[in-house]
Amino acid sequence: MNQPNEKLTTAQAAKLLGVRTDTIHVMKAEGHLTVVGRGHHGTNLFALADVQQLKVKRLKAQRDVPVQQAKLPNEDDLVCDSCRALHVRLLAEQEKRLEAEAQLQAEKGRASRALASLTAAIG
Repeated sequence: MNQPNEKLTTAQAAKLLGVRTDTIHVMKAEGHLTVVGRGHHGTNLFALADVQQLKVKRLKAQRDVPVQQAKLPNEDDLVCDSCRALHVRLLAEQEKRLEAEAQLQAEKGRASRALASLTAAIG
């Protein structure tokens, strides 16, 4: 299991966020990520918890993405309590959206059948 004080290289942070290393450098420059140390040869190191919090923020910002396309991290991979709590809320929200979508599809089906019955009765 991940340690709360674990540090990630730029490449590892990019992989966790699903972005290119160039994007990590931009995120650092914009203040979204903070360098917490230096690795071999002076490479940047980022706190795992910070990267995970950024991932959760990015997921929250993508709420307009269809529910089927949203990819949440595994709860076991999260190290900070606030990330876990937000993960639980996002899962609950995702489940509600799926239920609402299923209800909408069922209503559409009933409406289509009713329209077909009316059309058949009239014509």
